[in-house]
Amino acid sequence: MNRRSSRPRPAVSMICAVSPSAVPELKTHASRGAPCRYNHAVFFVYMVRCSDGTLYTGFARDPHARVGVHNSGKGAKYTRSRLPVSLVYVEECESLSAALKRERQLKPWRRAKKEALVAGEATA
Repeated sequence: MNRRSSRPRPAVSMICAVSPSAVPELKTHASRGAPCRYNHAVFFVYMVRCSDGTLYTGFARDPHARVGVHNSGKGAKYTRSRLPVSLVYVEECESLSAALKRERQLKPWRRAKKEALVAGEATA
């Protein structure tokens, strides 16, 4: 018997904490009539500033909702002890692979280079 098949799956919940003013265009989902805030084929790399001033880099489909998850204490282990966090940088990527590669590129950067990226001075 496969051990994986006998394990219960955890419940998944989504948090939609994006204010309409944060997203310029709100499209309507055809079947539900609910607003669609992001194209879910697109991924984002984001940086949040923690309460101690450090920067955390991650990827998500909806970066604003992900910040809500971080602030609820259910996000990354690094941010749990550094709450609250605030979103300071978002970069759109065309695929999950591109987002993971970009996150992997940004994570080892020194603080000064990340701060320059947040300020709009660095691009590479």
